[in-house]
Amino acid sequence: MLIIPLTLIGIDKPVGEIIGDITTIVGGYEDTAKKTYLLTQFRVVVTYLRLLFLPVNQNIDYDYPVFNSFLNPQVFLSFLFLIFVFGSAFYFLIRSKFSPILRFISFGILWFFITLSVESSIIPIPMVINEYRVYLPSIGVFTAIVTGAFLFIGRLKNKKTQKVIGAFLILISLALSSVTYARNTVWKSSISLWEDVVRKSPYKAIGHNNLGFAYVAKGLYDKAIEQFLITLQLTPNNADIWDNKGTTLSTLGRYEEALSK
Repeated sequence: MLIIPLTLIGIDKPVGEIIGDITTIVGGYEDTAKKTYLLTQFRVVVTYLRLLFLPVNQNIDYDYPVFNSFLNPQVFLSFLFLIFVFGSAFYFLIRSKFSPILRFISFGILWFFITLSVESSIIPIPMVINEYRVYLPSIGVFTAIVTGAFLFIGRLKNKKTQKVIGAFLILISLALSSVTYARNTVWKSSISLWEDVVRKSPYKAIGHNNLGFAYVAKGLYDKAIEQFLITLQLTPNNADIWDNKGTTLSTLGRYEEALSK
């Protein structure tokens, strides 16, 4: 988890300076925040893995719980699971002396952890979880899975069993393709995207605010005002949201409401 990722190779700055720059960008964090972020990431990484195998309830703005104790069952069990997966990479590496193809499985697992290490380590960054962060690491997971599948099928002597497993893998691919298509329909417009967010994260202000902007862009001002009012309930001291509400009301000629609280 704490290994410096391969993505730093080729950058003309010392690693310490790069990490310092990142900390400056996110505003600097106390040690307590770093600890909380790290503990939360144990659970987040497991969520990333779950999404790769079962991509349901995807969200571009998760209302994700933050964990402060290593002894929390979700954190501790996630840590044990990740240690098991990480350790299996070295097991396959050792076994590769007898079967070189196992190196691909080892490489895939290590690739996942290494490329994810900047976003999921002790360096806190805005949003504890974001699906795009697993795009590059997922290459390693798929490499390990595909290699393992071909290795397993190749060792089967029963041709009929090979065909059954092959057909099963094809069905899984078709199912994942259909899920991908369904998810793409959510991205067809900004309104459908942010409506999906507020359904899944109703207590996060940013989703309602962005949905309000999406409604404004389509001229749906009454719906936009509803979203801005919800946002103000969640963040009543945010001057920008008051401005958004007032500007939208002014567009409708409702100036007294725009000036009122």
